[in-house]
Amino acid sequence: MPPGPERPGTRRLLLRLRQQRQKLQDDVKNALDDAIQSNVLMDMERKLRPIMDKLQGTPQSPELCNMAFVAVREKLQLFLEFEPFIDQPEAKEELHAMRIAAKRLRYTLEIFSPLYESELKAYLKAMRQNQELLGNIHDCDVWMVFLPKFEERERMRTLRYFGNQRPFQRLLPGLEAYYADRSAARDQEYAGFLQKWSSWRQEGLWDRLVNEVTARCLVVPPSPAETAADASPASEQTESA
Repeated sequence: MPPGPERPGTRRLLLRLRQQRQKLQDDVKNALDDAIQSNVLMDMERKLRPIMDKLQGTPQSPELCNMAFVAVREKLQLFLEFEPFIDQPEAKEELHAMRIAAKRLRYTLEIFSPLYESELKAYLKAMRQNQELLGNIHDCDVWMVFLPKFEERERMRTLRYFGNQRPFQRLLPGLEAYYADRSAARDQEYAGFLQKWSSWRQEGLWDRLVNEVTARCLVVPPSPAETAADASPASEQTESA
């Protein structure tokens, strides 16, 4: 950043984050050293290698295809439950939860992708883009919560050290500028997410995914909603009648 009124505040922010990272880095290094000395990674390799050596090609049993269908449909349903919140930019917690649901759906698709000729590439690409966009939005949300707290801590630190808050005033332009930058970035990422979601819906991407995994099933299992409806008292009364 070139010299200017914003520079002191951003330099102070960078300094504190580097100090915090260094403290965390020591814990990470110690944890990795413990893992290496414990030989847990080599034990995992010894246990898993014989299993991997026995696998020749990709299993194509009907049971596995049905398992894939059930798992993908369940994770897709959980993911799409958050669709009503995508037009609500203030729904920060729900958008973050949607990203987590997207991650679980993506992992499920990756596990079963070898069963399908397309390897589910189009859907995996969409899930990666979804995670990235929602992740960027969440990062901005975290910054916008963090920065006011950081500002207050630096204000109190200055007061304790100098006995007054005057030196802190030179930090404000940079901290406020960075807050505005993260706010603008969130608006941009959110607009990009809405545009991408609209294109996925127009392509019928989620319906295509269901159709593709359904095509490999010999018998389509009922959905959880259908199972619950069949077990409801109303259904039992109808069957009795």
